[in-house]
Formats: sequence, C-alpha cells, structure tokens
Amino acid sequence: MPALDVPSRIDSQSSQRPPSAWDGVSKFLFAIGAMTLVFAAGAVLSHLNPTIAGLVRESIEATRLVTTPVAAPDDVPPRYQWFPARKSERGLVRRDAERSFDGYTLYCSGDCGYVSMLDEHGQEVHRWNAAFSDVFPEPGLFTHPVEDRFLFVRRVHAFENGDIVILYETTQHTPAGAGLAKLDRDGRVLWRHAAHVHHDFTIAEDGTIYALTQSMRTEPFEKHWTEFRMPIIEEFVTAFSPDGRELKTVSLFDLLGNSPYYRPETTSSNRLGDVLHSNTVAVIDEEFASHYDEIEPGDLLICLRNLQLLIAVNLERVEIVWATGGPWRYPHDPDPLPNGNLLIFDNCYANGVHAGSRVLEYRPTPSGEVVWQYLGTETDPFDSVVRSVQQTLPNGNLLVTESNGGRIFEITREGDIVWEYMHPVRSDDGTHIPAMFGARRYRFEELPFVPRAVKTAEVGE
Repeated sequence: MPALDVPSRIDSQSSQRPPSAWDGVSKFLFAIGAMTLVFAAGAVLSHLNPTIAGLVRESIEATRLVTTPVAAPDDVPPRYQWFPARKSERGLVRRDAERSFDGYTLYCSGDCGYVSMLDEHGQEVHRWNAAFSDVFPEPGLFTHPVEDRFLFVRRVHAFENGDIVILYETTQHTPAGAGLAKLDRDGRVLWRHAAHVHHDFTIAEDGTIYALTQSMRTEPFEKHWTEFRMPIIEEFVTAFSPDGRELKTVSLFDLLGNSPYYRPETTSSNRLGDVLHSNTVAVIDEEFASHYDEIEPGDLLICLRNLQLLIAVNLERVEIVWATGGPWRYPHDPDPLPNGNLLIFDNCYANGVHAGSRVLEYRPTPSGEVVWQYLGTETDPFDSVVRSVQQTLPNGNLLVTESNGGRIFEITREGDIVWEYMHPVRSDDGTHIPAMFGARRYRFEELPFVPRAVKTAEVGE
C-alpha cells in the first residue's frame, strides 16, 4: 500500500539564507537525537509491556495488507494463528467429574477448515468440515488471493438440529473479515453472505444476527474524526435476518461522533488505520438492563478494544445510550451479568506490567470495583495478549479460552481448574500450537442431534 500521506515540514527561514556547514551538523545531531529517543521509548515500552510493540506492528502490518499479502512459507505456521506451545500435553489434561460441568464444548481454532465439538471426556463427537473455499467458492472480497490455510473460523454458534453459523477471518488481508455463513450438520451450505464480518456475532431470541462489520474508508470524514489521514478501517454493527439478509448497518464512528463519548483528542493517537478495533457484540437482557436507567433489553453491548471502552447501543434509535471504561487493557468479550456487573477478559492486565492476563468481574459504578478476578498461578500461568473469551456455566464455573496457549479450561470461582483441554495439533516440528479462537459449552439437551454414548477417556489422551 502506498505510504500514508504525511505532509513534510518546511523551514520557513530556509529560503532566506544559504545553507551553512553548521546546518548540516545540526541536522545530523537532530536526527541522532530523534533516533535515540525513538529507540529509548521503544525499549521502555517493550520492558513494561512486551506485547505493545507487537500490537503496534500488527496494526502497521494490517494497514499494509490492504494490498500486499505476507504469506508464511509452507513449512512455517501462520503468524497470529499459531503460537509457541507451552505444554506437551494434548487433548484432555484434567477433569474433576464432581466439580466440572458436563456438556458439549464447541471450538474453532487457527488450524482452519473445520469446527469441532467435544464431549466431557475430550473426545470429538462431531466435526463440521468448513474450508473457506468450499463455503465461498468465488470470494470477491479480497484484493489478492488468500490461501485456505490463512482463512479460519473466528466465531461459531450451534443450533439444536446441528446447523451452525460461522464467521470467517484472515490474517492476510485488511479488512480481516471474510464472510458469514450457515451450514447444516453435514457441512452443506444453507446460505452465505460475502461481507467483511469480523471478530464476533450474536444471535437474538428472534433469530436476528448482530455482527461487527468493516470496510476501508478512503474519503475523509466531514463532521467528526477529521484529524485522521486515510485510509482507515471504518467499523459498523450490522443486523442480519436469520437467513443471512442484511437488514441494517450503522457506523460505529457515526455513533461515537454523535455521542457524549466522542473524544477526538484521545482517539486520534492511532493514525495507522485501526482506530476502534471493535471485537465483541452481545445482546443485553432484561436482568442486566434493569440495573441501568439508560439501557433497554435488546440494546447491544459492544467492546472497542483500542479505546478501552464498552458501549451500549440502541440500534433502533441509532445512538449510544451508555458507556463505561475500566481497569483493563485491550479487553475482550464483556459479558453482561444478571447482577449488573460485567465479566471481561483483560488481555494485558495492569498495562502488561503484570506477566499475564486475567478474567475479572467488574461493577461499572462511578467509583468502579473489581469484585472478582482470576490471574492464574505460578504452576498454572495464564496469558493471552490477543483474542480469548470466557463463559459463565450453569453451575457457576467459568469456561475460559486462552487463545495464545491453544487451551480451554474450566475454573471454579475459587480458581481451581476442574477441566482442561489442550489443542491436540502441533506444527510439524512440534514447537507451535494452533490458537483457540473461541469455545462455548452447551448442555447435552441443547444439542440433541448428537447421539449420546457412554465414553471414557484417559486424561492426557
């Protein structure tokens, strides 16, 4: 992609006198000083938070990938889809039958091409083959060809008859969203929608699908966000019908620009194109809404990672009705709880000074309060600087997806791990594991299409 159009600075006095030898020396010293400051700043950031440099590089790379693919060699695991393996175990690592919540665990991961469902013993009981090129045989979204190994299922939802809705993404193109589709239990396509749907979607009780979408914006904004240099990734929330038809699309930039939460002096710091980085959308239910006068059941809770901001959106009125920040850095998956609190995956806890991530329950009052958190332990470290989700289970436990670790685990509120599963796949040399993009546990009766059989599996099998 051509370099961003940054205006050069012109010395207004340079045309009034001829250059001297001192001019050259001073420019050289200035350049050395500037480079020293840049390297020093980078060293400090890397020391305080090693992930920040990577995230910045990721944003720069994302902007460049508008026109230029950066494909890994065939023998190298794709970056941001695979990570260094931290454990040698594969499959079910542990299970406390008395304290864990039995059910089917649905997951999607970085090794692409399928969605898998496990039983309580870590045995795969169903698989949907879903290679992107089979679902979208004629993709028209990309400015350059993208191989299937770079096109993965980022989010999935299962229905009781075995149908699934899946969202595709890629690390090889900006925008990263690659499409939304519905498959039957045998992987046959029921419908497909070629759109830059990214990160997350949720399905309301009436079957409406709410998803995050994006596009590249090349024209400057007229009213708000005028300080940005183009192109940038413009982001939207889109409502789809149950059969995949687009019903309504609203720009998140317009929503923020027309709201009391518009803060151009803080949001203009990222001029690389990835300004908001929305990553989660959830339908707010009546129980959570009852704690807030501004929120109505059916409003959408959306996480804007790069602003560290959660917003509640009324899509009918096209406005942000509520917002909160909190003690997190690059958050994912805020879940509105019946008690009015929020359950959040805090990827870079304490700005990354703490060596790891955490899941926290947060009370979004003016003073704010962390009422519970899980940070891992020395023997069970917990760290995922990107992606990751959590789910509250019917017995009060939490199912946590540690994306970078290729790991799914269930914890009690006391922090005890009572079920753990490691992705069974490794790279050819055994050093890398596919990222776990998301996992969700279903009660057995929610998915009756799977025949129940009495099975057992040895831990670590």
